[in-house]
Amino acid sequence: MTSVHKKLLSWLFKTVILGLTFIFIYRQFIKKGPDIKRFEDLMHAIGNTRVLFVMSLVFVLMLINWLLEALKWQYLTRNLEQITFWKAIECVFCGLTWAIFTPNRLSEYGGRVMFLSPRLLWLLAHLGKM
Repeated sequence: MTSVHKKLLSWLFKTVILGLTFIFIYRQFIKKGPDIKRFEDLMHAIGNTRVLFVMSLVFVLMLINWLLEALKWQYLTRNLEQITFWKAIECVFCGLTWAIFTPNRLSEYGGRVMFLSPRLLWLLAHLGKM
């Protein structure tokens, strides 16, 4: 398989995963229709300023959590492979995307491992067989 074919297959694979993610999120909103309506009613009862403050706080804390997860992943893989902070962030988001499709977020670390070098993955696979 040539490098062009590998890149094309990689882009196709990523596009399919992204499409499945959007479908999954859309279906969750359809299933939760009445709950979303109750959530909107609750937000109107609380007041726009308070809702904006709480949602902003949740968003900031979510970003901090992802950044800490990336730092943790970079720290955990330091003996296996030196990765940049940006690559660690990509690993975390890939793991989160895969975790949507499995129960109990089982494949979150599997998604993260996908970003490690293929040579390292081959070594880890053969060490696991011993």
